[in-house]
Amino acid sequence: MRALDLPATHDDVSLIVKAEEKKVGELEEAGKHSVEKTQNAQGMLMVFCASVAFSAGSSMVSVIGDRVPSLQTAMCRFITQGVLAVVAIALTKQGHLHEVKTWVGSPEKKPLFFARGFFGCMGLFCLFYGLQHIALSDAIAINYFNIPFTAIVASVLLGDPFGKLDMACMLFCTVGVMLVIQPSFLFGSGSGGAQPLPLVPVLVLMSGAFSVAFALTAVRKIGPSEDAFVLVLWFAGVGTICGPLFMYIFGQAWVPLEGSLFWMEAVVGLSGWLGQALLNRGHQIGRPGIVSVPKYSDIIISLLSQTLILRQPTTPLKVTGCMCVFATVLAFFFKQRLKEKEGGDGNQ
Repeated sequence: MRALDLPATHDDVSLIVKAEEKKVGELEEAGKHSVEKTQNAQGMLMVFCASVAFSAGSSMVSVIGDRVPSLQTAMCRFITQGVLAVVAIALTKQGHLHEVKTWVGSPEKKPLFFARGFFGCMGLFCLFYGLQHIALSDAIAINYFNIPFTAIVASVLLGDPFGKLDMACMLFCTVGVMLVIQPSFLFGSGSGGAQPLPLVPVLVLMSGAFSVAFALTAVRKIGPSEDAFVLVLWFAGVGTICGPLFMYIFGQAWVPLEGSLFWMEAVVGLSGWLGQALLNRGHQIGRPGIVSVPKYSDIIISLLSQTLILRQPTTPLKVTGCMCVFATVLAFFFKQRLKEKEGGDGNQ
């Protein structure tokens, strides 16, 4: 007997519609995932290029040495970034240039903007001082102590948890920094032919790392809703004001920039701006937790630049110390990614 062709009921139609909607939803989700993967890859490439730009600027500061005061070199970078930030805001905020918020951000966040600018410029002052007095990779490694410092500051000020993994990472980072510094009370007169680093630059760099921790905590409190160029403008503006004041306090006279010095300072300023622009753009198009990883490659880049370009000697212990710092940074990254997955929102 031939089966009767019964008309489809309302429930059958509903099931068919739901099945089609599910298929469409799966296709849309797959498309979004593909686009996100592409954006993350592009973002990581931009952040890696930013690391190369920052490393080029740091290498140039090492080449300049004490021929130009460290505060003056920082001032040149602040002025360059400030001018380019103004140009960028003028080009991207047309029609809103008469609004105060366009230039200084939300009024209620001004204290946070100032804190980001002040502590950020203090960190840069300290880094440039260290770059002029000790080897490039040593200075960069010590500067990366800001990662565990940031975890502590965020725990105290923002209530972020600081657990066993954070403590273990901080201790491991401390071991790495000690291998780089090689203090005489641990290594005697030096290990592997390397002398302990001078105390003053080390203390200055550690102070700078602590300042950067406060700056990064302020940026996090400000949140992603504010224009990145406004953050750069505050950073450059506060630094341009503080620079001459600190030059006067520490008795650093302004050195005329002639010949090659002018072009080297120009490279410092332009590489700093390029690095900031690529770093901001990379974080805008990709997930911050993912695209941040290549930023930490400048520890490796600085080692290569120091040995291959600057011809500054290093030792296996110092290389091991840099790798310890690098491993600590990666551990903080994977911890953050785990938190994002547990929270179900990888965009935060």
